[in-house]
Amino acid sequence: MIASHYFESQVLQIDSRVYPFIDLTERIIATKKFMESHFSEKISLRALAEQACISEFHFIRVFRNYYGRTPHQYLISIRIREAEKMLAAGVPVKDTCSSCGFENIGWFTEVFRKSMGMPPATFRRKKIESPAKSLQNKPALYP
Repeated sequence: MIASHYFESQVLQIDSRVYPFIDLTERIIATKKFMESHFSEKISLRALAEQACISEFHFIRVFRNYYGRTPHQYLISIRIREAEKMLAAGVPVKDTCSSCGFENIGWFTEVFRKSMGMPPATFRRKKIESPAKSLQNKPALYP
């Protein structure tokens, strides 16, 4: 949270020198925060652009300039990050898929595999098994 606030303040400082329309920067930051808090919902590019009061094309271009990726790429990264947390906590893949805003398991599996290098079920299984294995391999504190 602190890092996010710091980054946003840095964007505002840089932006005021490079791009004098500070109001636009604040609107872009607001749409980013909206995506972070509503990632599980269906979010359209049109809705985000309307929230920022600019065209869809301009919104994509400005967002990419600020954050280094398109709004869609950013939204997917938020969803994958949340899916990682849920799967590591043992939540079933189907429930994780719907809770993170993915419309179907096939697409979720494909995106997760590209991002994490393994399917969500494998990731979940490894995360659930790894704490048990690490406890078994720890040496006893007292002989």
